[in-house]
Amino acid sequence: MNPVTFAERVVEIFSNYKNVIVEVLNERDLEREKLNAILAIGNSSVNKPRLIVIKYLPKKDEKPIVLIGKGVCFDAGGLDIKPAEYMIDMKSDKSGAANVVAIIKLLADFNVQKNVIGILPLVENVISERATKPSDIIKIGDKTVEIVSTDAEGRLIIADAIEYSKRFNPSLYIILATLTGAQIVALGYKIAALYTNDKEIRKKIMKISREEKEFVWPMPLPKFYKKLIKGDSTDLKNLPSINSKEAGSIIGALFIREFIGNNKFVYLDIAGPAIYPKDELWIKKGASGFGVRLIANLIQSLS
Repeated sequence: MNPVTFAERVVEIFSNYKNVIVEVLNERDLEREKLNAILAIGNSSVNKPRLIVIKYLPKKDEKPIVLIGKGVCFDAGGLDIKPAEYMIDMKSDKSGAANVVAIIKLLADFNVQKNVIGILPLVENVISERATKPSDIIKIGDKTVEIVSTDAEGRLIIADAIEYSKRFNPSLYIILATLTGAQIVALGYKIAALYTNDKEIRKKIMKISREEKEFVWPMPLPKFYKKLIKGDSTDLKNLPSINSKEAGSIIGALFIREFIGNNKFVYLDIAGPAIYPKDELWIKKGASGFGVRLIANLIQSLS
């Protein structure tokens, strides 16, 4: 499933939902909106990038929760190509986007009275003569970003999605992404990394996590690591260096937070649990849907 067919499938899923509106932005729309990161990564493929906007707004005059899901439909790493053993499961690098679709469908099916907007940046990260190069510089919102590694693409397209979503004035950002192998090193395949700047939401998530057996662990967002993603000739860079192993999942979260600012957010790095290596508990091997029940329950619980 590529960005175009993924978008077609989402339109099909919600075609009979009178309370859900789906909008699909094509490459011309992306250029008009200056979504440069999605274009930079997605234009390497013959299957052109898309941005899907799913609106479920049952309540009037209430700020929406914005759900953003990483939608890399296949991730070969771009010019910084992945080793074969790391590439084999990369059709599931769109799990964040797929899970957002499932969450909104679940909320609509149960008529949950919460305004939610899903933003899904969809790309294929492959090699071609049009592929973005290491050391290229792009602009995301008002920030310049050096691309140190083309295989750290998820945080770039998420940043674009955040910039696009600001027009909706959200009350809360919830981000799901298979972002880093470092999450698997730190927490394995059964526990996602949780980042948030809201203590009450953290408590709710931890409680729901135990109840639903979708386990998460709260991670820090230390300011002293921000210097690692400060660019030499840009505002930011997407990795500290090509060989950096330091605080990989945290660095990804800090990069994303640069675009969220002081707004409330929840970000789950689900690289391990979303692409599960075996059948266990309720989870099936492969794309597991991790986070769907957790986040749907969280949204329902928010006052």
